[in-house]
Amino acid sequence: MKISVVVAVYNIEKYIKDCVESILAQDFDDFEVILVDDGSTDKSGAICDKFTDKRVKVIHQKNLGLSEARNNGLAAAKGDFIAFIDGDDTISEHYLSKLYDAARENKADIAVCGYETVYNDKVKTTAPKQCVLSGSDATWKLLTEQLDLDVLAWNKLYRRSLFTKNKISYPAGEKNEDNLTTYKLYAKAKRVCFIEDLLYSYLKRSDSITGQQNSERRQAAKEQAANEALEYLRGDEKLSKAARIALAWAKISWINYAIETKNSTLFAEKRAEYLEIKLGKLGGGLRKLALYRILLRFGWPYKVFRKLV
Repeated sequence: MKISVVVAVYNIEKYIKDCVESILAQDFDDFEVILVDDGSTDKSGAICDKFTDKRVKVIHQKNLGLSEARNNGLAAAKGDFIAFIDGDDTISEHYLSKLYDAARENKADIAVCGYETVYNDKVKTTAPKQCVLSGSDATWKLLTEQLDLDVLAWNKLYRRSLFTKNKISYPAGEKNEDNLTTYKLYAKAKRVCFIEDLLYSYLKRSDSITGQQNSERRQAAKEQAANEALEYLRGDEKLSKAARIALAWAKISWINYAIETKNSTLFAEKRAEYLEIKLGKLGGGLRKLALYRILLRFGWPYKVFRKLV
């Protein structure tokens, strides 16, 4: 089998039918759909069981969270490649075919596509520039640029062996599993290819896990991911620097949050931590970090700078 599509399902009775139907409507034939009902307390599990298409398999588990739902779907998967779809989202009919063709033609372990974000009846599109990068260069890009496009799990098709051979799984109990996992997959990939096609439709809901995360939790997630990347990539000089840059961006994010909330104690703490990070020479698109370092040596010029931009 070429592709396994894993769909995590939790209390999304209003959306799961549209999600699954968009998957079954693919112009690609050789795939299976694994629906993992994560202990839903509404009708989501029953709706999953109503699908009679032989390509659909349903797993019911007690509520363990998104990470464990994905991991259990991954364990049941038989495809050479794997895709993760959130159960309240939908995909283009070309999602599987275009990602699979891109991965095969470019001999890539991961294929990445563009997506649209739907929120309050407004649509925002996000698309990468079409290119092929080595796994190392893609990891550098993810860590230093911090783009959702790279971090998110669902706009990608992965060679399943990236998970199985490298013992990579989503961290149980964490609400920011993509931040803590995708960089590992990029780092283990030989090639990562990017296509401009908008193939995924992300429904941003205020009552979803992502929507409920407050700003402090998001800042903490960035910092945690950077610290874990520092440890995971310790033996690679280039990517260790990328992880330090990611940590610097995480501190900057905290500093900006401290300015917005007028928290002088937090500002002083994160400013000191930022200045301790050894970044070395920064060029190209990272010159902004160098400017921040100069301004933060004094403190108040940075606060003025951030209020003006």
